[in-house]
Amino acid sequence: MADIDTMPQKEEEEQHEQKEQPPEENSPWRVYLKPKWWTILMNKNKLIYGLNYGFYYLVQFIGCCAVINLYGDADRLLPC
Repeated sequence: MADIDTMPQKEEEEQHEQKEQPPEENSPWRVYLKPKWWTILMNKNKLIYGLNYGFYYLVQFIGCCAVINLYGDADRLLPC
């Protein structure tokens, strides 16, 4: 009977996982857009992508608020 307090032993296959080799240099851009490479690129460059997507989010949010504010204005039905 197994003891509850001991950690189960991992199989050798799980312990010796092989890392995938990065794509070759000068690969076409579509190679880097595959999910496995895209997540690796984003995790290695968190500051760059974080600032880029954060700025994009703020621009979209401000744009949405501006459109809602202009459309909801009381004098929007007045003729020019």
